[in-house]
This record gives sequence, C-alpha cells and structure tokens, in this order.
Amino acid sequence: MGLRRYILRRLVDSMVTYIIVFFMGFYAFFYLPLSKIYPQVSILQSFLAYLKFIFVEKFGKSRWGIPTIEAIEIGVFRTLIILLPAIVISIIIGYIMGARGAWKRESIEDDVYTGFWLFMYGLPVFWIGMLLLLIFSVGLGWFPTFGLHEIPLRYTFPENPAAYILDLVKHIFLPVLSLTLTSTGIFYIIMRNSMIGILNEDFIRTAKAKGLSEKDIIHKHAARAAILPSLSMFGLSLVLFSTNIILTEVLFSIQGLGFLLYRSATGFIFGPDLGLLLASFLLFSLVVIATIYVLDVSYAFLDPRIRFEGEG
Repeated sequence: MGLRRYILRRLVDSMVTYIIVFFMGFYAFFYLPLSKIYPQVSILQSFLAYLKFIFVEKFGKSRWGIPTIEAIEIGVFRTLIILLPAIVISIIIGYIMGARGAWKRESIEDDVYTGFWLFMYGLPVFWIGMLLLLIFSVGLGWFPTFGLHEIPLRYTFPENPAAYILDLVKHIFLPVLSLTLTSTGIFYIIMRNSMIGILNEDFIRTAKAKGLSEKDIIHKHAARAAILPSLSMFGLSLVLFSTNIILTEVLFSIQGLGFLLYRSATGFIFGPDLGLLLASFLLFSLVVIATIYVLDVSYAFLDPRIRFEGEG
C-alpha cells in the first residue's frame, strides 16, 4: 500500500471516528437532558436543535456570562501554559532515562529508575501537589499557593515583561512539577521496553563490534530506532494528562479548561453547564483523534513496513 493511500485511509478512519464521537456528544449532552424536560420532542427534532446549538448559537453562553467559545479559548490558553511544559519535560526525561535504563537493564541503576518512576506514576497527582504545596509554599514560602499570576496580563502586553514572566514561572512551577512527576513514568516505561527490543537487533551488535562508544550506540542508533514505537502511545497518554490537568488546576485554583470543566460538571446551584461540557468534549476528542492520526502517518512515513499491515 502506498503512502498516499495509507494517509487517505487513516484520514477516513479518523473522520468516521469523530462522526461517532459527534453523535455520542448529541446523545449524552443534549438528547438525554432535553428528553427529560420535553419528553414529547422526537430525536430528529432534538438533533436539529443540536446542530443549531453548535453551528448557529456557538454553544450559547457559559455560566460565567460570556460566550462558551470565549470561555474555552481563555481556559485552553491557561491550561496550555501548564500542560505543554509538563509534556515536553516528561518526554525528555522519559526518553533519556528510559534509554539509560534499557542499556543498564537488570542492574541496580535500572532497578532504581524503574522503581522510582513506577512509584511516582502510581501516586495521585493531587497527593503530590498537596505535598509540594505543604513543603515549598506553606513551609518554605518559595512559591505561591494558588492562581496563575499576580501581575494582570489580560490581552495587553505587560509593562514589565521580565517581572511578569518571573511571576508566571513562580505560579506554574509546582503545578508543572506535579504533572511531570506523575506522568513521566509512562514515557519512561514505553521508551525502556521499546529500546530493550531494539538492543537485541543485529545492527546494535554491529555497532558494538565496531567499537562505538556507549553514548553513540544509545543515542545515535538504539534510541532513534526505539522512539518510533513510542510515538503510537503518545496520543493515548493525552488521556492521562487530561485527567491530571483537571485535578491539578482544581488543587492550585488555576482557572484553565480543567478547572472550568470541574466547576461546570459539579454545579450545585445552577446545575451542570452542558454547553461548556459539550464543547470541551468535542474539542478534546478532536485533539486526541487528530494527534493519533498525525502520529500514525508520521510512523508510516518513517517506517514503510507499517503501510503493509493488514494486506493479504
């Protein structure tokens, strides 16, 4: 199967998956609540109202009195400030330490790496966050206990960019550290297990026979080959980050998308904000499906053997 045909097939699969998600959103967030209020409304009428609510009304207004789309844009911006550094740092640490652990497998160093990251992966992110707050915020007073910044930014450029950046780093340090500690383990395990299989390949034995240094064998040969199978797991790891980011934002009172979702889903007075929940559900599903599609295509481009899977 050619690369172009494979890309097209995966695109069609992704579109079909998102269409299914679109109808799931209709049934869970629109039809079921509406049918309880108006039992006489047919499913066709509900679906037409669903399409109007999304494409005409743009998900309506949120509970905070601003359009739902605007609330999501603000929430996504604040979430990415925390999420992107945590993802990048987790991948880098998982890559380096996973490669090192695989090279030193069945050694004390490997046991320490694996034991530590499995232990951290098993801990709830809110427990780590509370511990960090008690030590570094309450006890030592090095970092703020809540919020994203004290210097207001709004949509204008700050008068003192250096002070604003320093203030922002202080506020996001503990949330990013909490996410990194509890999420690096999955990248470490994926990289380590993938590289262990690569180290048994013939080209690694050839590299050793040529007298290449340990550093060159690990990073220029084995790790580059081992990173390919790890790509397919990155999209699934977004689910882990999505759960952790909600707990982290609630714990540190950062009003990002995760915090808004929590407040919208647990509306004790006004009830759930279904418009915000629906928009967030469709957005997150789109991001996950698009990420998996891009990674699958990248994997097929880098390793042509994947294109022929499933052909008889």
